[in-house]
Amino acid sequence: MNYNELCEELNIKTDYKHKVRHIEMLRKQYDIVENENNDYDIIRKRSEVERVEFNQSMKKNRTYIEPLLYTYLGMQEDSVLIVRMSQLLERLSCVNEDYYPIKYNTKDAQNIIDPDRYGLNLFMSDSEPVLKQIVYDVLRDMKRKSLISIEYLPTTCKSVETDSGEVLYPLTILSDANRNKFLRAQQVGLEQLGYKYIDDVKFYDFKTVKNIIAKEMNCLFVCYTYKIIINLQGLKKYTLEDFWSMKKSFNQYIMQKIRIDDKHYNYLDETEKGLYIDYCISLESCKHIGFKIKKVF
Repeated sequence: MNYNELCEELNIKTDYKHKVRHIEMLRKQYDIVENENNDYDIIRKRSEVERVEFNQSMKKNRTYIEPLLYTYLGMQEDSVLIVRMSQLLERLSCVNEDYYPIKYNTKDAQNIIDPDRYGLNLFMSDSEPVLKQIVYDVLRDMKRKSLISIEYLPTTCKSVETDSGEVLYPLTILSDANRNKFLRAQQVGLEQLGYKYIDDVKFYDFKTVKNIIAKEMNCLFVCYTYKIIINLQGLKKYTLEDFWSMKKSFNQYIMQKIRIDDKHYNYLDETEKGLYIDYCISLESCKHIGFKIKKVF
């Protein structure tokens, strides 16, 4: 059933302007699954115990990430921060320094980590949207509280061959003159997935939207660089003194969250999952293999 039919089934009003937030609120009460066609299936209504466990899980994410993100942004000397989500994930210790070199070179990385296994690509594809969503939800709340404002800067990647024959993959933030073409391509992607606003796109749909844009823009891939305007005065009262210890604790929490998650990683045995956690997530067990594999950026 589509979103309208879902609301009819539950006998509630639609809220297309805040559709994503509305669905998330419904998930607190119902086990709702979204399939590849952007249709929804209601599995069952959550029991009282399940609702409490679900809400506690969401609160625990925020217990860590909110003070970390508030402190990180409040520590900036300049009120304007240009940053990509991948950089935020690393700076907040959601992932280690090897995560993105591995993500963009999974074939080479798999041969280094364990050539007899094949689950790395799936692990990266499943872990990134979940981690991004944790950070993005807090950023969205900070916008509503007027602690930050965010402008999305369209960014493209094309291969460039140097005079020596080396192939580089630079990221380029588009100039104003090229943004019209990007926005038209973005609208094509939004329409194909049934969204009206880019802010409403869920992270597991972002990849499809960006693939459509990249095809329209004739480039390898696209992403959004964030231009974050920070209310430094407003964030002062949220700053943590023990920021670095909190980062380490959060990294431990993320690793444990992935270890016990059977929904997203049920294709991996415990040994293989632990291997990828050590190489891609853990700060303490990071193998620093990024320099051994070709880097995209």
